[in-house]
Amino acid sequence: MSDYAKQKFIEINHDWHPLKDVLKKAFVIHPNVPIYASKGKTYSSDHPLQIVFIGHAFARKGGIVALRVADKARKIGLPVVFHLVSKLLYGSIIYTDHPDKQRYEKDLKLLELPNVIFHGKLTYPNVIELLTKSHFQMMATLDDTYGFSIVEGFSVGTPAITTNVCALPEFVHSEGNGYLIELPLNESRNWISRKFYFEYCGEVFQRRRNSEKYWEILDETYEILADQTLELIIEIVNHPEKYTPLSEGALAQALDFHNSQAANSVLDNLYSKIVNV
Repeated sequence: MSDYAKQKFIEINHDWHPLKDVLKKAFVIHPNVPIYASKGKTYSSDHPLQIVFIGHAFARKGGIVALRVADKARKIGLPVVFHLVSKLLYGSIIYTDHPDKQRYEKDLKLLELPNVIFHGKLTYPNVIELLTKSHFQMMATLDDTYGFSIVEGFSVGTPAITTNVCALPEFVHSEGNGYLIELPLNESRNWISRKFYFEYCGEVFQRRRNSEKYWEILDETYEILADQTLELIIEIVNHPEKYTPLSEGALAQALDFHNSQAANSVLDNLYSKIVNV
């Protein structure tokens, strides 16, 4: 699935005797999708920049950041529209979130902003249609297994604005097919504050995650990511000629690394080798 996933597999199974032999046969096949676009898209500052966020785990995936960017953009008169696709799952049921849902109420009121369109849950064809009409997909995620919706966006030539965590830098390249916004990471490519929600269990885990300190970390992180994203959006609005190369780069990434037709051929050949052994 990714080099990140492979490294996690190694970390978890480091004391497994057959590991070296297994790794000799292991190679990464990235998630793949059908390719829907034939060329990159354009953007003109005569019309609002359209940005889409997709993620049911709303706060973890970057929905709070998207709302804060929308608010900041509105206050300075930036012509940007944010489309949000989500079940709005947040709080104690999401492992990165602060358990107290009231902490998020102020941000969630921003769903009523005039430059925010909340779509709720959409079907796959409607998601692809929305991605096609959008100039960027934004996913300021704190932690992710992969980021599959970004690949779906690439399939229609939609570049991404996302974080540098986990597997994302393996296929999102700043100024190539989108932008990476920076979080401080540990050696495993996870956000360093992951320890508040992942490395502890039982009562200790709940106390740390429910602490005022953890909310302060989350709040500050959302704000930093929002400011970084706003700077990138301003740059595109002021220099629309920079957009098409990003869209072309997104489509090229999908064609070269995530093309379902090419992946099918690789898997067919692999299967043939296995059954003929």
